Amino acid sequence: MSVHRSWQHQEQWLNKPLQQDKINLVCFPYAGGSASVFNTLAKQLPEFNVCSVQYPGRDTRLLESRPTQFKAMHNTMAEALIPQLLGHDVILYGHSLGAWLAWVIAQELEQLSQPAVELIVAAQRAPSCRYPYPANQGLKDAEVERVLGVTFAPQINANPQLKRLFLQIIRDDLALCETFQHDMSSITTPVTVISAKQDHIISQVESLAWKKHCKGGFQHHEFDAEHLFIDSHVSELCSLLRNVPVSSLKPMLAQAS
Repeated sequence: MSVHRSWQHQEQWLNKPLQQDKINLVCFPYAGGSASVFNTLAKQLPEFNVCSVQYPGRDTRLLESRPTQFKAMHNTMAEALIPQLLGHDVILYGHSLGAWLAWVIAQELEQLSQPAVELIVAAQRAPSCRYPYPANQGLKDAEVERVLGVTFAPQINANPQLKRLFLQIIRDDLALCETFQHDMSSITTPVTVISAKQDHIISQVESLAWKKHCKGGFQHHEFDAEHLFIDSHVSELCSLLRNVPVSSLKPMLAQAS
């Protein structure tokens, strides 16, 4: 992996710079999501520097093409993000699709002997669990919405072109899940898994299978929530993040508060 890319290219991938004097919580959105899905979390966690990853083809990067092969997405993302993460204290948080993207970045950081403080994966099956769904491109829009439980705001439903754009973003991101390679490897970085009791996409067995990938610490938490609980359970998520079981965090968080 080459880490020599222009700063202009690198900064497109994060919505704000990392900081040396805070723990950087680097968040990876779910399929169809963008950096803005973590705005509420960032407001409620001022003791962290909450940075969100901005995938191509949405929001500020709307005109860029969206990768549909996981390996290509991994390589491009790592090439831009790794140089920014090195030398900083980072917690990686990935939700659904974002959990697998955070996982591969955690692996890369370990290989460079600069591991993340913690990897937090939410609402995603372990890398050793095969993706169980058929290719989404063969499904009608209504089937994609039903399988994922997607609900759109009234203003999006009222605009067919806008709804089609959002659905295509979701489909392209699901293609990343479909092309994720079955992975049996493990890491020493501490891992916290968050599952949702009412998640109809990821089972608890699939969530707990993350333990096979942990050589270091492992914790599991279950929220009484549905698959996308970023906003619905933000208080519980903030409480969990403030209590990441890593002793080196405590002095820094106390100083920041």
